[in-house]
Amino acid sequence: MTSVKEVVDIESLNEDEKQKFNFTKMKMFKMTILTCIIFSILAIALLFAMMFTKWGKENIYNKMAYFVYTFVFGTLFVIFVLSYNIYTFKPTKVKQGMGYDSEICPDYWELEKEDADIVENISLENVNTNHFKYVCKVNPSIISKTKMIDDDLKLSANNLVITEKKINDGDFKSSDEEFKRYANVMSHVNEKHFESGEIETPTPSPSDNKYHVICDQVYPMFLSALDHQHAKENNLSKSNKFRCEYSKVCKVPWTEAGCS
Repeated sequence: MTSVKEVVDIESLNEDEKQKFNFTKMKMFKMTILTCIIFSILAIALLFAMMFTKWGKENIYNKMAYFVYTFVFGTLFVIFVLSYNIYTFKPTKVKQGMGYDSEICPDYWELEKEDADIVENISLENVNTNHFKYVCKVNPSIISKTKMIDDDLKLSANNLVITEKKINDGDFKSSDEEFKRYANVMSHVNEKHFESGEIETPTPSPSDNKYHVICDQVYPMFLSALDHQHAKENNLSKSNKFRCEYSKVCKVPWTEAGCS
């Protein structure tokens, strides 16, 4: 994962986060008090027995005095450390990164292994078929396909959620030409999912077929590799360009990729 926790000011938290923080701090406080009480009772009992009883003087003071003193000072040290941790305890929030965790899916989707026959039948130039070994798919028990449908998305003849417009149409949702080219590659790979009537085949160049983008499944390793390539070519430390463009076109939240 690319998510990391960072310390934040308590004023930056919303009400739910403040309640959770206060509950956690109070729980730590109660456990600290309980620990301090137990250690203090043991230390006081040892000191009392050693100083005020004959048995304690003979068996504790004469034989175990150094142990008792170490235990007492250790107890004071533990109480100090625990109290300091409670006093300095700060709230944290998850900060989203933009790494290349290529097999991480859009929010609430499931990662599945792609059928080996499908991967073997991919024969596109300059495309690493290993990037298609895993596919992310919508989890229908969490996200209904019918709820994804709107003015820009529709159901295909094979019950897939696809863009209303084809990739190379002038009024396609994305204006990014790089994304259009790579999305077309994805659609060539997914050609098996389309009925012939859903593909526009211009003549005399069938290789320029115009496809819809499939929005309820995606190859995360492929898009992650494209982001890595984009960062390298543009001297960037990181990039989430293609994953976030896909997220925008298909209206799919992809938090792990750093897409808002």
